[in-house]
Amino acid sequence: MRQSNEYYRGNKLLESLSRADNFRVPLEGSWNLIYANESNIPHLHLEVYDNFQIFNQTSTWELRLSSLLRSTLVIGKEDEFYLRNSEKADFEIYGSEELFDYFSNSGLIVHGNYQGKPFNSKASSRYHVWQSKQRFIGGITDIDLIRLDSNNKPSEIIEIKRSRIPIDRWHPYLNDKGGYEILEELCRMEKIDLSIIYYHYDPASQIENCDQILVLKKVGPWNFKRIGVFSMQEYKNGDHLNE
Repeated sequence: MRQSNEYYRGNKLLESLSRADNFRVPLEGSWNLIYANESNIPHLHLEVYDNFQIFNQTSTWELRLSSLLRSTLVIGKEDEFYLRNSEKADFEIYGSEELFDYFSNSGLIVHGNYQGKPFNSKASSRYHVWQSKQRFIGGITDIDLIRLDSNNKPSEIIEIKRSRIPIDRWHPYLNDKGGYEILEELCRMEKIDLSIIYYHYDPASQIENCDQILVLKKVGPWNFKRIGVFSMQEYKNGDHLNE
């Protein structure tokens, strides 16, 4: 698996939850992206993989969203992307310009050469860098984490936030409004729950306090209910679901 200091990699909370049977965490070097159309409705689920080695391990992370179109992209060498639509068995090779045309023809992209929202820390992949230079019509978000029910079916999509802000003072930021709305609509379409969780992370000391997890629910256009603060074990058990 390719590792590089150039790109952002994972966090301690995801590493811990990846060992729990009732959660699904994307493999390191893979991402589940959701693109919205001109009506800001989720339209495409794009699975992105850093290379074919990671793609070939996907049996551990199978996410099926029945309400969306689905495509798979594997990052190749230099200006090379391998793309496969759900109705096709084989990958086709795309360069940056061809990839732009693909999204444009899908009604998802307005134009290129766009300076979008800055990365929180680093880009996650070469595809992430390419994507940041395009203006997408209805926005983009990714799925951080899935909780499974007793039948191993997705029951909750979880958006993870972390920063140096103390847990009692943190609140969702307006810059992320579009992503929250896409996830909220996706959960409505799929008939599953949406949660936002936050924990304290000090980048200077590299300390991540994953035993104090704040759980919030979106309850209006820009209203969030603080469900409470839970330990890692309480969160794994789903204690917040009873609040």
